[in-house]
Amino acid sequence: MKKMKRVGLTVLLILVMMLSSITVANAETGDEECSAVFSLTTSNTNVKVGDEVSVNLVIDSIKGFNGINTFSGVKVYSSEIFEYLGTTGQNGWETKGDGKAIVLRRDSGVSNSGIIAVLKFKVLKEVESSAIQLTELDACNEDNSGDVYYEDGNVNSPSVTFKVTSSGSEQKPDDPNKNPDDPNKNPDDPNKNPDDPNKNPDDPNNGGNTGDNNGNNGNNGNNGNSGTQKPGQTTNNGSSTTNKNDKTTAQGKTIPQTGESYVAVSILAIGMLLAVILFAKYKIFENKMK
Repeated sequence: MKKMKRVGLTVLLILVMMLSSITVANAETGDEECSAVFSLTTSNTNVKVGDEVSVNLVIDSIKGFNGINTFSGVKVYSSEIFEYLGTTGQNGWETKGDGKAIVLRRDSGVSNSGIIAVLKFKVLKEVESSAIQLTELDACNEDNSGDVYYEDGNVNSPSVTFKVTSSGSEQKPDDPNKNPDDPNKNPDDPNKNPDDPNKNPDDPNNGGNTGDNNGNNGNNGNNGNSGTQKPGQTTNNGSSTTNKNDKTTAQGKTIPQTGESYVAVSILAIGMLLAVILFAKYKIFENKMK
C-alpha cells in the first residue's frame, strides 16, 4: 500500500514537472517575445515644390514568429506640405485598404528584410523640415504563430523627414538682361548704326558742316539778312539764319576771327615802330644839315 502511494506521488511529480516545462516553452515563444522593426526610406530627402516623392516601406527584422502576411499602419503627415497620391504593394504584397490607414496582405508570411510597399506623395509647399510617418502598426501571420501590435510596444513607428525648397531656388531661368540675343544689346540696333541718318556727315546740323565749325559765313536768308540764332532756327520773316560759329554782322560784313585780330594788331605795331624809327632818323638827318 505504501509502495502504491509512493509510485503515485512520483508520477504526479513527473506530470507537474512536464507541465511546467511546457508552460516555460510556451512563454519563450509567446507574444511577449515577438517583435518587428520597420523603416521608411527614400532616395532623396532634399526635394522641391512640385516634386513627386516615393517612400519605401521596408521590413528590417522579424523575431519570435514565422513572419507576417498582414500589415496595417496609419499615415501621419502635413496635408499642407504633402499631397498623398497612393500606395502600391511590392514583392507579392497587395494593397487591400488605402484610407487613413493602409492595409497590405500577401499569400504567405515573410520574415526576411525587404520593401513591401511604396507610398507616393506630391510636394506642395516650401518648408525647412517635415516628416512622413506610419503609426499604430499591426502585423501578424494568419498561422497564429505570433504578431506585433503597437499597443504592446513590440513594433516601432517609422518615419522619414524631408526638406522642401522652392522650385526656383536651385535652378533659375536665364536673366533676360544677360541674354546675348537681347535686342537692346543687338549690334545692329539702329540707334547704334554707323549709318544712322542722324549721324550723316551731309546733315547740315552735323559737325561735318564746314560752314558751322570753321567759322565760315552761314546760309543767307531769302532777303539777304543773316542772324545769330541757334542752328536750324528761322526768323519771323522766313529768312535763314547762321550758326553761332558764323561771324557775320547784320550788314553782311565779316567780323575778324581771333587769329586774324592778332595779325592785324601785330602789323599795326610794326608799322608804328617803323614810323618812329624813320621819324627819328629824319630828325637826326635834319640836324646835321643845319
